[in-house]
This record gives sequence, C-alpha cells and structure tokens, in this order.
Amino acid sequence: MQTRDFTDAAGRTWSVRQFTPTAPPTLLSSAHAEGWLTFERDDGERRRLVPAPDGWQELTEDALRAALEAARPVARASDLPGFEWVREHEGRPTGG
Repeated sequence: MQTRDFTDAAGRTWSVRQFTPTAPPTLLSSAHAEGWLTFERDDGERRRLVPAPDGWQELTEDALRAALEAARPVARASDLPGFEWVREHEGRPTGG
C-alpha cells in the first residue's frame, strides 16, 4: 500500500493512503466500493475522501491539500461509544 506524506497550508504533516475493500462494503455507501483515501496526522486526526481520485499518487501537493479540505473527518473505532465494552467482552462466551 503506497503512502504519501505532504504538508497542509498550516504546516502540519499528513500521511495519505488508499484503501480498497476486498469485499463489497455492507455498512458503507456504494461509493466506498471503489475505495477511498485516508488522511492521517501523528496526533490521530483522520479524514476520509470517497471515492479516491484516479491517479492520486501523482497529485501535486496543492491538489492533495484540496483533497484534504474535501475529505470528511472520521473517528477511530477506539473513540466510538461502547468500544471499551466490546474490547472488554471480546472472546467471552455469551449466556443463553
């Protein structure tokens, strides 16, 4: 998986890479089937651009900055409500 680093207009460094699902996404929109770009900073901020633009690997830094601005913020699974409960109960047998 190719990753590119670039600097945004505020001087912050981002890494960007493409994800392409191996199976049709069931919980995501049909637009996700072709893949998306994930932008991520060291502090954990993440954004997603759907769909991934063709030839994104060759985009100029200005074009990557524009793509970053168009991308939507996304939360990490560990930041979602209930994640700790799932982690604590993984692998435990259910009653019944």
